[in-house]
Amino acid sequence: MDNKLTCFPEVITKLTKLKELSLSKNQIAEIPQTIEKLQDLEVLNFRDNKLSCFPETITRLKKLKVLKLSKNKIVEIPEAIKKLEQLEELDLSSNRINKIPDEVSFLENLHALNLQENNLREIPARITRLRKDLKLTVSENPIHMPPLEIAISGMEAIENYFNSMQQGASEELFEVKLNLVGEGSVGKTCVAKKLKDKSHQIAINEISTEGIDIEKMAHSMRCQW
Repeated sequence: MDNKLTCFPEVITKLTKLKELSLSKNQIAEIPQTIEKLQDLEVLNFRDNKLSCFPETITRLKKLKVLKLSKNKIVEIPEAIKKLEQLEELDLSSNRINKIPDEVSFLENLHALNLQENNLREIPARITRLRKDLKLTVSENPIHMPPLEIAISGMEAIENYFNSMQQGASEELFEVKLNLVGEGSVGKTCVAKKLKDKSHQIAINEISTEGIDIEKMAHSMRCQW
């Protein structure tokens, strides 16, 4: 719906059997508590409005499966988010969120979580308690923990990172990150393979890598002090 509404139409709350509601592309800055009357609601779309906070009243909609609040001015996800036990899709992209609360890990039915283009600096380890096939989108954030290239690689990569960090807490770990950057077909893949295995024979028609390839290489080293 694109009507440039400035407030929530209260008359909608009389439609108590409503299952889907879309009020996207308006100028609504607040969602009233009366929306709780829509207890059969499964899909709620408030994309592209003027919301500055995540309306906690939404967390009382027990049957909600899809919630779209992208392109607003939301800065915080409330702890009450864990009450949305049936939620399967949550889109909070293009907001101003700077933290993912641990309570998100209680959303066991979540299939897709979009937090693209926010102010996130880290992803909590507890997020790995969610489904292994969760589609997590966190690109265009200033994330440093885990490193962004891992954060955008999916749940398995994130879980592996935190597992390795936990192991590293009990043993001394020396790591170096090496980025091979350059034009296509100039030999970056060949160099990487040679570094990993000195016996690797470089083929004339080596297949070029598409996209970004992340690999771990273990090397023994001798330190003199």
